[in-house]
Amino acid sequence: MVNYDLPWNPQRIEQRIGRCHRYGQKHDVVVINFLNERNEADRRVLELLTEKFSLFSGVFGASDDVLGSIESGVDFEKRILAIYQECRTPQEIDAAFKALQDEMEEQIRSRLDDTRRALFEHFDEDVHQRMRMQLADAKAQLDRVGQRFWSLTRGEPAIVWKYFQYLTLLFTELYLDRYFTDPNGLLKALNAQVVAYNADKPDPDQIGLLDEQADAWSQLNKVAYWSATGSGKTLLMHANILQYQHYLDKHGRRRELNRILLLTPNEGLSLQHLREFETAGIPAELFNKDGRGLFAGHAVEILDIHKLKDEMGDKTIAIDAFEGNNLVLVDEGHRGASAGEESEYDR
Repeated sequence: MVNYDLPWNPQRIEQRIGRCHRYGQKHDVVVINFLNERNEADRRVLELLTEKFSLFSGVFGASDDVLGSIESGVDFEKRILAIYQECRTPQEIDAAFKALQDEMEEQIRSRLDDTRRALFEHFDEDVHQRMRMQLADAKAQLDRVGQRFWSLTRGEPAIVWKYFQYLTLLFTELYLDRYFTDPNGLLKALNAQVVAYNADKPDPDQIGLLDEQADAWSQLNKVAYWSATGSGKTLLMHANILQYQHYLDKHGRRRELNRILLLTPNEGLSLQHLREFETAGIPAELFNKDGRGLFAGHAVEILDIHKLKDEMGDKTIAIDAFEGNNLVLVDEGHRGASAGEESEYDR
């Protein structure tokens, strides 16, 4: 990856690196940064990004703890711009960057402390007790899923999950366990967490409560994961499929599953997922509106979102044509959470 003009936003740089450095690849990623060494501000920007954020060292670049502590990469970018616009001498530039670096050190340390403190504050005794009861079983299950999955995917020793991947799988494990065994209890626990979250939030930022008088299942059957580019989301999705199938089998409900559908933003990504499922040893096929394939009901059916319409057409299929009881997986590509408008996937 060659940065002709180095972005000032560390999160943007990390995303660039993440799009080059993917899980399972066999070659190193080389990052080349062009720098005008005679420009004091450019030199200090590279120094700050390299030393403070560790953007160009390690397997996946910046420390997740450090990047996560930055409230807004855009605000950081504006601070850099102000230095360029207001400072005229090397001494002024050096002083401004030193002040920014000192401020960032304090912000990073403070945010990490706040996060650790909030984690323990919100884990009340009931949560601690549930974790004690279920953690050993969850770890054993994750180890089993990880070994099975990695042997299917790469034919190599069992995968060692990074901590954020492990937390994602552990959350999925605990969520599915309660979803299948005690959905009403899960709903009430989520509402208790929402109340705690809303306590210090203004009205526009508060989250609505789930309806404890209505059916719990239909309110708990959607889960969204927000993961950074390059964090191994495809690996996690494969493992999530195995986790869901495990709980269907455990509770004797495998026959209730009608279809496993993966929605993608375009045909190119559909073909990419098809190849990755084949590598993983997970049965998959491109969706065929004119007839279900040999592995229908067992294979993952991959479908371009743009082929879903309100009415049936020559190359499209009506949303209502799908029966209920489907496991629907969604890959929104790089659309992200900032698009603002209602997504086609929401339908």
